[in-house]
Amino acid sequence: MEENQSDIIYPYVIDEQRFGPRDIIFREGDEGGWMFVILEGKIAVKKQSPRGLVKVAVLREGDILGESGFLTAGASRRSITAQAEGHAVLGVLDPDRMSFEFSSLPPKIRAILGGLSRRLRRTTRDAAALVR
Repeated sequence: MEENQSDIIYPYVIDEQRFGPRDIIFREGDEGGWMFVILEGKIAVKKQSPRGLVKVAVLREGDILGESGFLTAGASRRSITAQAEGHAVLGVLDPDRMSFEFSSLPPKIRAILGGLSRRLRRTTRDAAALVR
């Protein structure tokens, strides 16, 4: 049987947080700091646009949330708003253990992952800007 993403990431979980329908997990512009794995439920990714807050994606069980600041080493403000679409359980990832594992990667791999994260931020921003 194939192991899913949340099973692989679960050993890094140090806490679980539960959210009800429409609860805000964090808002665009908030100070970052924690990364999460979605253990149950769906999370809407929303971005400010010329027409207000728009949904640009829906994340599901096993998806990672809040990784941008970690991967880009310095983007400390949240670039999106994350909102539960129903009941959801998020696992809070251990920042010390994640940092240790990340620092053990070759510098070129860390640079590639940071570049992918920056591109995702730009793509999300550009997609929201298309909403008129």
